[in-house]
Amino acid sequence: MNITQRLLATLSLALFAILALGIGGIWQLRASQERFSFFNDNTLVSVRTLDDLWANVNGMRVSLYAYALSDEASGRADALAALAKADHAFDTIVATYERSDISDEKDRALLDADRVAVKAIPGGAGAFPGEICGGRRRDGAGHADGWLALQGGDGAGHGHQRTRCLQRHLGQAGGRAQPQGV
Repeated sequence: MNITQRLLATLSLALFAILALGIGGIWQLRASQERFSFFNDNTLVSVRTLDDLWANVNGMRVSLYAYALSDEASGRADALAALAKADHAFDTIVATYERSDISDEKDRALLDADRVAVKAIPGGAGAFPGEICGGRRRDGAGHADGWLALQGGDGAGHGHQRTRCLQRHLGQAGGRAQPQGV
């Protein structure tokens, strides 16, 4: 075997190795692109949807607090309207998520648990918010106990008691009001 044949064999071996490396790299790149596409199309969309659900549940909690602390009927009506709007938005987002973003049976079970927990929140197809913790009481001057609690007056102890009761009730209804699928 002369020098030309040796150089040709060495060069051929090097080209074959580079070709094999290139084909392996392209195969790895394709697999990586599939994983990235799955993440982009499924996981990211699901996380955004679950974040929207979390924001809606927090809106429900804020509406319940606004209802409990409101002194006027218009304030309570606004709080109930906001609660109903958040409840409707929750149902819409859950239906969309269930239709297009459920990844497996575990995900479906977590979504069902979240749905049950949110329905246990008062006003969200559950009990009327005024019925929580014994309803609304007023002092002799006609102030709601929530208003007195904010003012630091005689009703402050009862207002704190109402707040603790609401927190306890919301804790039983949905934990920290964060979707369990997150």
